[in-house]
Amino acid sequence: MLLRAIFLILPLLIFASSALAEQHPPAGWRYPNKKDMTGDWLAHKKKLKEPYHIKADFDGDGLTDDAWILLKRDGSGWGLYAFIKRKKAPIEVFPLADSPIEQDVSDPQAYSISIAKPGRYQTADGPVDLVRPGIDFFRYGGVEWVYYWSSPAGSFKAAAISE
Repeated sequence: MLLRAIFLILPLLIFASSALAEQHPPAGWRYPNKKDMTGDWLAHKKKLKEPYHIKADFDGDGLTDDAWILLKRDGSGWGLYAFIKRKKAPIEVFPLADSPIEQDVSDPQAYSISIAKPGRYQTADGPVDLVRPGIDFFRYGGVEWVYYWSSPAGSFKAAAISE
């Protein structure tokens, strides 16, 4: 009898814990798909398989977090978002950047993300030391930013790498 109860309850517990960890884009946004693999994303696919998505432990809690370049469902823009997993709470979503207004750089495929490895980065405001992975956000052939977790602030900070 006890064994039967365990087999009935265990799947429910597993489902409940995975439901807590589900990651959905914010309302009005969507994840890129195969149809979006055009322009620079397609041209650089061999180097970056998913130029719009990375996984790393950004906040140092031992859980794997995600960063995405998301697209607005109505096609009016895009944004960079970080999804920080929590051990006993829902995923926390951080909007980091929005699509620029300039027409020549408003195409999301002109931008990409990769993991910024821990280490020292020379920024426009002086050196920044990353103690854990960050988000390297860049425009192909242009500006580059690093987003990194600030434990005291409980959020991300950004620094321009090049202009």
